Amino acid sequence: MYALEMRCPRQHPCLSARSARPALGAAVWIPLSLGWLAMGDPPSPIAVALSVGVLLDGIITGGLAAFFAELFPTSGRYTGASVGYQLAGIVGGSPTPIVGVSLLAATGSVLPVAAFVLAMLALTLISMVVAGETRHRRLTGI
Repeated sequence: MYALEMRCPRQHPCLSARSARPALGAAVWIPLSLGWLAMGDPPSPIAVALSVGVLLDGIITGGLAAFFAELFPTSGRYTGASVGYQLAGIVGGSPTPIVGVSLLAATGSVLPVAAFVLAMLALTLISMVVAGETRHRRLTGI
């Protein structure tokens, strides 16, 4: 992934070809894999679904550390990026499995779970667009 990141010109992380394609791949893969897993096949689909999902997630999030750091002034860059990343994981990541299991239990279908995950992916992309490109910002002037 590093070699791919270095070959691509720097662009907005979620809007660049290197990140938009995996995000679209995740948008297609999530409903397909959840539907596939709901069929109750043997464990091999679980391994394939998780492997592809983790690969797409790694491609999407691989370049975000630098982007997060650039959102903060130089004097507090690493603290801001670290605290923001950790809080996002707690606030955004902790309720997600609870909501997913609750949706599955309430409806008996994976479709609401897939819709929820796709909504979270859309929220992430919107947040990245609102955050904007940081390439031409003077980091001391943030």
